[in-house]
Amino acid sequence: VYSQSIVNASFETGDLSGWKFSKSAPAAHATDAGFTASVKTYTGAGYVAQLVNTGSGVWAQLGQRVPYKTADTLAYLKLTARVKISDTAEGSAGIAVRMLNGTKSVGFFEQTLTGDGEWNTVTIDFLANYKVDSLAVFCWIKGHGTASFDSLQLQKGTTMQVEQSTVARVYLDTALNIIERNALYKDSVDFPAILDYARLLAANARQPSDCYASVSYVLTALEDGHSHFYTAGQAKFMTRKQDEKMELPSGKRIGEDIGYLKIPKCMALSSELEKMYADSLLSVIRKTDSKKIKGWIVDARDNTGGNAYPMILGLGPILGNGIFERTVRKGVVIDSLDYRDGIVRSKDSIVSRSAVPYKLYHPSAKVAVLFNGMTASSGESVVLAFKGRPGSKSFGQPSYGLTTGNGDFTLADGAILIICTGKQADRFGIQYGGKLIPDQIVTDSDQTAADEVAAAATSWLRGR
Repeated sequence: VYSQSIVNASFETGDLSGWKFSKSAPAAHATDAGFTASVKTYTGAGYVAQLVNTGSGVWAQLGQRVPYKTADTLAYLKLTARVKISDTAEGSAGIAVRMLNGTKSVGFFEQTLTGDGEWNTVTIDFLANYKVDSLAVFCWIKGHGTASFDSLQLQKGTTMQVEQSTVARVYLDTALNIIERNALYKDSVDFPAILDYARLLAANARQPSDCYASVSYVLTALEDGHSHFYTAGQAKFMTRKQDEKMELPSGKRIGEDIGYLKIPKCMALSSELEKMYADSLLSVIRKTDSKKIKGWIVDARDNTGGNAYPMILGLGPILGNGIFERTVRKGVVIDSLDYRDGIVRSKDSIVSRSAVPYKLYHPSAKVAVLFNGMTASSGESVVLAFKGRPGSKSFGQPSYGLTTGNGDFTLADGAILIICTGKQADRFGIQYGGKLIPDQIVTDSDQTAADEVAAAATSWLRGR
């Protein structure tokens, strides 16, 4: 990879050829974000690119994607640019690079310059591995001011200047140790090599946020499909009281003798939304239940997961009391889910509670559980909860295959590690870890408006 890989790296075409300009939306009640991008002549430097903000916008950037290919397992790379920021006391500017595998980000690095009105050389040293197939390069500005850019170079380096701070090292060590102690599939990958690469990625980390790319890389490299990472900002956003609309459970009666419940995914992480979801499901059950109801359909098709606790709490009156699910790691039970009289417990801790528990007219009524290939993660937990329940049978297609249990671990700055810690097991201790297979496979034809899966479940519930 060399500087000529960046198209129009010094803007000597006199325009922004090869670069894409993007900017944030204007602030509320403003008509324009205030950002402009252009190429200007500059004494002694030929042409330079300029990003200017005089309005209400937060950021703007010029970016382009550079193809990358190497036979090396690891390669040291260096991105440099000449940058000047002026006309501001509050803004900042800099360069950034995002490593990509297809459309997936596998690392992000940036360097920031505050305004002093002088030209400065800004450098990013980073590591790319053989899985990286392109590099997205950016020149950016945040806040009011004028940022000028020139002479971008992307080239191979020979060494990296290591300046990792003690704070960053302790943060990274803590995160990696938690992953190593808890990850179910760490022995299925080259985990020591993964850790080595993660430490190299964070070689110049100065603060916890500089370690995010390394931590995210390790969780992705486990390749279990379930482990992931929330930065401190993402975690704060997801656990706040959310205002956006969330699909809630719904239901109806099929004839007078069958209650039908649609169980959508539950992405609630705030206590308010958890309560909203569970209360909604319990309300639907109360309204649908009657002395004539002889069976229930629990439809978990297309339920891609999220938070299982509100789903289980809402379904508790139909599910019944008892331990119905366990998480097992190397033969040891590390977690269990239990419902009893309006309370859901994980091990011995209460994780969800109903203010007014409900009891069905017929608690032992038959239950048909529906699922398909889009039923995943916590959606599969709903299906698994009914496995082995007397008078229950499942219908549909094999599930997605994320029947593993996750543990969440909060780091010092509020970031959260979600780690696949064990395989899920049903109430009899049978372990899964992959797809769930319905008791009766039913194909729902796209050629008709009829719901063949629900029809098969209804027929079974009515004893036909």
